[in-house]
Amino acid sequence: MLELEETKAGIVRCLAAAGVLERFPVIPGAIRCRVAPDELLLLVPTRASEEVVAEAVAALGEGGVVVDQSGGWTVWTLTGPEKGEAFARLSAVPPGGGFLQGRIADVPAKAVVLDNRIHLLVAASHGAYVEERIRAACQDLLPAWWESPEPDVGPEPDLAPDPDLAPEPDLGPEPDLGAEPDPETGAET
Repeated sequence: MLELEETKAGIVRCLAAAGVLERFPVIPGAIRCRVAPDELLLLVPTRASEEVVAEAVAALGEGGVVVDQSGGWTVWTLTGPEKGEAFARLSAVPPGGGFLQGRIADVPAKAVVLDNRIHLLVAASHGAYVEERIRAACQDLLPAWWESPEPDVGPEPDLAPDPDLAPEPDLGPEPDLGAEPDPETGAET
């Protein structure tokens, strides 16, 4: 069985020269993800706290940049005995342990593969799409109760104008366009 959960996580991006990042210290509770020689992501279990950002700033000094990007990512976590099979259905990248990057669920993504779980990191703008792809590709691995509910769109909308919201203005009686004007007064007869 597969379990799928959106994980509230903090993601802190650290940018610095490769040598500086090589000496970056371990921050308790943070998973280190080396994206490139000059880029490191820190994945923390909850929203990135000011302490984690402060520790990263102190570690990098003047030669680096630290940005809390927690709001820019969605993290989906796969757990259960079928997590490896689910990952294989979503990506051509083999789910070896550690940090991976590539196309997952048809979008650019990152994955942290741990013994008991796989975290999928995707841009927040892709979060709902990736959830749909996971549900579609792994429907037979998810528990029977895990079905996509039909969206509640409510009753059919009444498209007739509501007279209480925008009453018609009173323009007086309609003129008779076929009437002849009185030659003495000019008024219609």
